[in-house]
Amino acid sequence: VLLMACLAVPWATSGQETVTIGTGTSTNYYTPFNSLYGYSFTEMVYPAAAINMAGTITSISFHLGQSYSSAQTNTIALYMKNVSRTSFSSNTDYEAVTTSDLVYSGSWTIPASYTGWVTIELDNPFYYDGSSNLMVAMHESTAGYSTRNFTYTSATSACISFYSDGTNPDPYNIGSYSGSKTTRDYYGNIQLEITQADLSCYAV
Repeated sequence: VLLMACLAVPWATSGQETVTIGTGTSTNYYTPFNSLYGYSFTEMVYPAAAINMAGTITSISFHLGQSYSSAQTNTIALYMKNVSRTSFSSNTDYEAVTTSDLVYSGSWTIPASYTGWVTIELDNPFYYDGSSNLMVAMHESTAGYSTRNFTYTSATSACISFYSDGTNPDPYNIGSYSGSKTTRDYYGNIQLEITQADLSCYAV
C-alpha cells in the first residue's frame, strides 16, 4: 500500500542551492584568468567537501574584490569537469579538456564601479556528481589587458596558469604551449547555482 501511494504522487523533487566556495578576502589578478597578460588559460580545483551535493550547475560567479572606473568585456571559454585530482603537481601537470567540457563561450563583462559577485550563466548546464572534485577552467582570449583583481582562498597547488602577452593558449593542445606557465597555491572564490535532485518520494 505504501509503495502504491508513493508511485501515485510525484517522487522526484529538486531545489536550487547557492554554494559559496572560498572565504579569503585578499585579491590578485591570476584568477579566474590572468588579467595582467593579453591571453591566459587557468585551471582551478575545488574540493568535493566544499560543495557537498550532487546536481546540475547552471551558473558560476567570481568575486570582484576591487572597484574600477570602467567596465571590461573579455572573450572567454569556460570549462568544468569532475576530477579525482586535488592539485597540480607541476606546471606541466594540467587537466586535459575537450569540447564536451565546455560550459560557456562568449563575452563576459566585468562591470564598472562595482565590487561583488560577477555571474556567468552557463550555455550548457554541468552535472556535478557530488563525489569528485570540481575543475573549473577559463580561457581568456581578448588581446591586450586591463588588470582586474578577484578574491581568492589559499589551497596548495590548486591552480595552474598558462599566460602570455603574445601567444594565445589552445585549451585543447595546452601541453605544447610555449608561453609562461606556473602553479599557484590558491583558487578564486566562487558561487555555484546548483539544482539538486532529491530522489525520494513525498512522505505518505
